[in-house]
Amino acid sequence: MKRGQTTINPFAVPMIFLRIGWMDRYAGIDGIADIAGGGSYVEDHGFGHEVFNFEAFSGRVFGYVQPSGHGRPYNERAIRFEKHFSGILKDEDSIPGILAVWIARAPTGGTFVVGWYRDAVLYRKWQESPVGAPRLLPNGESAGYFVTATSGNSVLLPPKDRVLRLPPRTTGGPGQSNVWYADDPEVHGKIRQNVLEFVAKWQESNWRKENVSGTPRQPDPFRRQQIERAAVEYVTRHFTAGGYVVDSKETDNVGWDLEATRGREMLRLEVKGLSASAICVELTPNEYAKMREHRDSWRLCVVTSALTHPALAIFAWSSETGEWEDQRDRRLGVTERIAARCSIKAGK
Repeated sequence: MKRGQTTINPFAVPMIFLRIGWMDRYAGIDGIADIAGGGSYVEDHGFGHEVFNFEAFSGRVFGYVQPSGHGRPYNERAIRFEKHFSGILKDEDSIPGILAVWIARAPTGGTFVVGWYRDAVLYRKWQESPVGAPRLLPNGESAGYFVTATSGNSVLLPPKDRVLRLPPRTTGGPGQSNVWYADDPEVHGKIRQNVLEFVAKWQESNWRKENVSGTPRQPDPFRRQQIERAAVEYVTRHFTAGGYVVDSKETDNVGWDLEATRGREMLRLEVKGLSASAICVELTPNEYAKMREHRDSWRLCVVTSALTHPALAIFAWSSETGEWEDQRDRRLGVTERIAARCSIKAGK
């Protein structure tokens, strides 16, 4: 499905609806106290495994839903999807190309779409958490998943934008099951069409916002958080592979995000993540001050297309030219404001 287009036949897009508890972020255990609904497991434990559903790791998201299982442990349950998707056999372990629609009951009532994964892979059985992923639950268990997608294909709607309400079961909406297929052509066509149109309009609207010239800041705070986290992870992997020991300073307000140490060398790394390929970033007053104060060891690390095809540009001060240059000899134009905006200069 392309930007701004909907599918004529709503059943041509493989789609599944996955019910989870209601949260603002689904980005880890920090927001765990805010979860509402989510069934008996959440009531008994105070959390659900879906708390990590929109926490990006290595450029991907990993989503959990609790299938029915007649008393079986959560990690022994299965999504029996073969009778709902044509051409799928009983022994197939996964289905690619799924539109996974995450739904939840709002604290004020009603079931709403809270986000989605496009072009996702749906697994029949519970999958172990990826090695190294920070998905540890309060009880010490590692949160697994049933569906995954690239971070760039995931959208979590801010609560104020969760306006697409599903009808109740009595008029064709989802029932009590957490896994719903909406696969009755006589009943569910309109529901599917509404979802496809909503997704297409959202993608088009945000694509326009991200690509308006002179607007470097990602307008969606949840997506911005994903981009920033993916960029920090990418830069950390880059310098670790180069033999550096990397420590986070993100919460210390020192004017850079990471410190990379190798022997006696210490670099101060300010990380900026972008969803598009053009480099144009903002520096806070503190970051800009440290950029000038520690210019010999301060680096501006910009990760473009951070959620899809990440590319890293590292800008360092050149005493020869008196400018900030990256490894491709591109130079920054620095426009002083209250803070500063940095973008690639025309020419070399």
